[in-house]
Amino acid sequence: MNILIIEDNAIQAMSMEMMVKKMGYLSVQKALNVNQASKMVESFKPDILLVDIHLDSDITGVDIVKQAQLNEDVAVIYISGNTDLKYKEMISETSFIEFMCKPVDFNRLEFLLTEFSGSLVK
Repeated sequence: MNILIIEDNAIQAMSMEMMVKKMGYLSVQKALNVNQASKMVESFKPDILLVDIHLDSDITGVDIVKQAQLNEDVAVIYISGNTDLKYKEMISETSFIEFMCKPVDFNRLEFLLTEFSGSLVK
């Protein structure tokens, strides 16, 4: 299963990558900015995106997801420190598995990824 982490904070992206690899998922890539994210969605062909909503740009993680979901059936877990109603309304315009608040709950993320990877096999 290909997992793409879209997170503009390099330390948080690295932490997330280590967490996901510890769960046993080895095909993991990180995009640290909007340009990388757009290119990697096309070239890496992720099965699931772990997406921060607020990126260091006028373009949000939600915008990246909308574009990705126009072309591919890609699953999404939003992971953000922003819990404002504004962001929850934004994500409702996309298809997603869950909205998780930072800091990430390892067990919950592992459960979600396990459930999703099981749906790929069926």
